[in-house]
Amino acid sequence: MTLKSALPNPTQPAWDAPAFDVEIPNLAGGDYTPSGGLARGFIIATTTGTVKIDTPGGNSVTITSGLATGVIHWIAFTKMYQTGTTAAGIIALG
Repeated sequence: MTLKSALPNPTQPAWDAPAFDVEIPNLAGGDYTPSGGLARGFIIATTTGTVKIDTPGGNSVTITSGLATGVIHWIAFTKMYQTGTTAAGIIALG
């Protein structure tokens, strides 16, 4: 029988932990990849719209509804696309 450690990975915070970093994706300059390789969520600060992302599981998804402004959307992503994203004022949460 193999026992798994109950301790969390010290390099990756728990999903329900407060954000430890924020970045402002510049989608005008092309696609955005979080500096740590993974963002745990995002906020749309100014204009609601669609968001196209790659998930940690490797899926490419375009979210077309339900993304309100001023709300934390706990949707993890490894890449956000310029083409397919119409929302503006996005803040990525690390």
